[in-house]
Amino acid sequence: ELHRELRHVSPETAHEKVTKGWVEGLVLSDADHPVADCEACAAGKMTQKLIATERTRPRASVVGGEVNADVWGPSSVETLGKR
Repeated sequence: ELHRELRHVSPETAHEKVTKGWVEGLVLSDADHPVADCEACAAGKMTQKLIATERTRPRASVVGGEVNADVWGPSSVETLGKR
């Protein structure tokens, strides 16, 4: 829980805060490794594949022969306009 309360700090940083007296009333155990089970930290370290910088398929040979679009949604988050 300390890991999450301190905004996902490393075990070393949490230990430093306790030993320097910045956090009182806690005893840290070397057996506790909350970072290994932290889904938020695991997700934050994920990467995605790079977007290709070179064309992987030939260009369309006629106007309107191929249409590409980025599609996203629907979003469950309200916009600033409350939509």
